Amino acid sequence: MKQFVKSTAFFLAGLVLAGVILYLYSSTVFNSPAEENASLPETFLPARPGEALITAISGEVFIIRDDQIITPLPGDKVREGDIIKVVDDSICQIRFAGTASVNIRSNTLVRIQKLLSGTKDADIRTELLTGSMIYKVEELQDSENLQILAQGKIYRVEGTEFMVQSLPGMATVVSVLDGKVAVLTQNEESIGALTAREKASLIPGETDLTATAFTEEDTGLFASQSPVAIPVQDENLVFMEITTVPAGTQIYINGRLNGYSRIRGLFMPEQELSILVRKRGYQDGSTTVIPGEAENRILRIELKPLGLEDTVGEETRKASEPTVLQILEEKHRKEMAEMRTSFTQRLSAAEKQAEDLQRSENFLATENMTLEEELARSREETSKLRELIRQIQDLAGEE
Repeated sequence: MKQFVKSTAFFLAGLVLAGVILYLYSSTVFNSPAEENASLPETFLPARPGEALITAISGEVFIIRDDQIITPLPGDKVREGDIIKVVDDSICQIRFAGTASVNIRSNTLVRIQKLLSGTKDADIRTELLTGSMIYKVEELQDSENLQILAQGKIYRVEGTEFMVQSLPGMATVVSVLDGKVAVLTQNEESIGALTAREKASLIPGETDLTATAFTEEDTGLFASQSPVAIPVQDENLVFMEITTVPAGTQIYINGRLNGYSRIRGLFMPEQELSILVRKRGYQDGSTTVIPGEAENRILRIELKPLGLEDTVGEETRKASEPTVLQILEEKHRKEMAEMRTSFTQRLSAAEKQAEDLQRSENFLATENMTLEEELARSREETSKLRELIRQIQDLAGEE
């Protein structure tokens, strides 16, 4: 009996110990780095010329720097050599002091190759490894340079608002809302340029540049997701966090999609923010706030579930609307159709040129044959004429 009690006690103690170890392990391994840094920074150091600052983060964003993985916060600086990873349903916005802003979108990996901004000779170079980002650039001087490298091609900016989308092994799509983007090879040989409201799909290894016009979808994307220029040199900027319940909600600020579930960012103190939060199956939530006047820097918005009739009505309406996947598939189908049409047109032109060349060759061959025949006749007539002259000379000699 004592042995049974002792064994039972050891067994229970082992369970308790295993539970404690499992709890500690799960807390260490599975807690999101974003949760560890849930509090907002207490101070903000304004950016100096040549620096770049993170102005807003939604979801999970990581910086790989010197073999370390850093979980940044708004106000943190970005350096040359940094690799920025933005995971699914996340957004990171960066401001290059005095020069440009970039919105790094969901599932994107970017390397900062060179960073010299806000000076007389600004030089900003980024490499888009995978994903997409939207740039908004002020007018650059002739001595300044801003370029993006993606799949062996360079996209050089000349004051514009544009987007680059790139997936390994697939075409790189460049869309220019305003301004001009020059397209070059990696050796900086010119391929062409895209101007306002033009887009193009560039296949890796090829140098064809065929521009197509914007669609309403392209215009709407820029209207809702272009970055907002924040004066990062202003020491009066306010930190704020907007968090929502349930998870997975879309957060719009002044009509722009700024993130999902939670946003932490820098805001101008006197700018009025109109915030709209929405998720399928829930009533929309909205509020207006002036960051400099907010008593609490953490704003929490909780959505109420829709009733059964409202949910069924919304699901019926949503069912009739195309899904994101369907939109992307249709967009890809259109782009491929445009590429095939362009290829077919070039092939038809090449075939017509070959036919014209063949006809020219046939004509020249016919002309050559005719000339040879005329030459042969001329030689025959010359021979006859010579024979006739010889005969006349013979007759004259006999006389």
